[in-house]
Amino acid sequence: MSSCSRLSEAQARNIFAQVQASGLSLYTWCQRNNFNYMVLYRWRIKLANLPAPASAAPNAPLPPLVEVLPPASPPSLPAYELSYGPWHLRFSGDFQPQQLQQILRILAC
Repeated sequence: MSSCSRLSEAQARNIFAQVQASGLSLYTWCQRNNFNYMVLYRWRIKLANLPAPASAAPNAPLPPLVEVLPPASPPSLPAYELSYGPWHLRFSGDFQPQQLQQILRILAC
């Protein structure tokens, strides 16, 4: 969307709803959407001083809250420890047998 300094109040509110839904800062949203940051910055100040539109009734029911949980971490794999002479090596449980063969060859030198 290209920037235009002649936005209507409804257009400005619509854009701010898009910015809020994106989770981005106003500056980042403007960069990603090729929009003039200063135009929206001025609209933000202007809208802050205007009454809310009639459609946003103060007693309107709030949307239900949704709990967002972090993704479950996979169970940790057991670690293995190898002592070979003066060497003490620790491996995570997801190491490959080929890796162990290579390490043993190196240690044998």
